[in-house]
Amino acid sequence: MIAEITILLASAEKAFGLVEKALKHKKTISSAMSELDAFYSVKDKIDKQTDEVKLKGGDKYSDLSLESYAMKVYRAQEATAEYEKRIKKMFSDAGKTSAYYKMIDIRESEKQRRLDKAKRERAEKIRKEKKAKEIKEISFALVLLALVLGAGGWFIGLVMSIL
Repeated sequence: MIAEITILLASAEKAFGLVEKALKHKKTISSAMSELDAFYSVKDKIDKQTDEVKLKGGDKYSDLSLESYAMKVYRAQEATAEYEKRIKKMFSDAGKTSAYYKMIDIRESEKQRRLDKAKRERAEKIRKEKKAKEIKEISFALVLLALVLGAGGWFIGLVMSIL
């Protein structure tokens, strides 16, 4: 996890550098969209990594100290926040502040839609697993009942044959 966040942070730095370079050379926001896309893809991966730990808990990463993990995550989040501020300024300098805010609004609503979908899928998976477990328990109970009834019938038959 720490290594993944470190790699993602390096990727975010690289992607931001490409955004900055593209905007200096291309002079338009729309011509730098692929670079912006690369940056926000990396930022989303960093967010996803930190959200996974919140969802799954930290046991998976118990070989790391909490402080070490927290500092890496904090550093990654701070760096991407700083890059976002600088991207916002680049949009503003290009006279595209409204485009920046529209992009952020669309990004946030899509992020929420994906999060809601993931929650629904997780709830459905848990429901299916619970149903499968109940079916196994009922099947086991029915097999056990059949064995008891069969043994009871065999015992009654044995007693009847002796009498």
